[in-house]
This record gives sequence, structure tokens and C-alpha cells, in this order.
Amino acid sequence: MRRGWWAVLPALALAALTGCTQSSAGRGQHIGSSSSTSPVASTTVSTSSAHPSVIASDSPSDTPSTSDGSEQQPQVIITYARWDSTAKEAQVSAFVTGVLVSHATCTLTLTSGGVTRTASHAAVPNASSMSCGQLAVPGSQLTTGTWSATVTFQLAGVSATSDPSSIAVSG
Repeated sequence: MRRGWWAVLPALALAALTGCTQSSAGRGQHIGSSSSTSPVASTTVSTSSAHPSVIASDSPSDTPSTSDGSEQQPQVIITYARWDSTAKEAQVSAFVTGVLVSHATCTLTLTSGGVTRTASHAAVPNASSMSCGQLAVPGSQLTTGTWSATVTFQLAGVSATSDPSSIAVSG
């Protein structure tokens, strides 16, 4: 009886999958295992001896720090600040560099004259920064004119505020 090459494919696939393990020191697991242990990747970036190394991890913590234990200083950068005439709201988006944490808050502060309006949103970690997403204040809470927008990043004991951006609110 003659078999084609395709008849051996299932056996080759099973042999390849059987070899997909790592030692327990590498915290690997067999494919199909019900264990939820998975390795965590980490990277250390060293800038110079005058500046401490920053440790980036796939698992953000709640405390920003550098490899020498000193406090990490976040920087907030506004990506856009605008009046959306269709949605009738002031919209601001920002991200935070210099820190990756699991729980933090971004707060938009709009000021004009003596009036202040705020909106908050949870900051979300991504590969190398924190995203504040889009923060918005409804036009019903604003008057026509120029408003100054800043975004403040906050977590336990650490905060940073962006440079101001202007938003021209129209009716």
C-alpha cells in the first residue's frame, strides 16, 4: 500500500508540538496545559552613569521607580486640544512618559477667567507610556472664548502636569 506525503503530516505536527516545553526554571509549560504561569519579559535601558537605568516591564506596578530605587518623574504631553463643533465639547488627549504603572488618573483642567472645569479618566499603560485617552468637557459647561487646558497625571504621591494648550470654544 502506497501513502502520500500528506499522510505523515499529523505525526510530524504532533512530534513538533511535543517538543514545545521549557524547563521549570524558565517557567514554561506544555502546550495544552491548564497552568496559568507565564514568563514576564523585562528590559533594562541604561542611559549613562549620571542617569539611573529605567526598568520597563510587561507587568506595570503601582510605584514608579528607577533601578536604583529613586523616584521616577513622569512627563505629561498633550497630543491634541480642540473644540469639537459636532460633539459640542472641548476634547484633549495626552500621554505620559517616564512611568508605567497599573493604576493612575489623568485629569483635564480647563480654565477661562475665574472659571475652572475638570474631567478625569483612568490612565492606561501601553508598551512604553501611559495613555490618558480622550478627556472631554461638554460645551454646556463652557462659555464662548479661549480656555487654557492642562492635563495632570496622578498616582499615590506622584503627579505631573502638562504645559498648557489653548482651546477656542465657539457656539
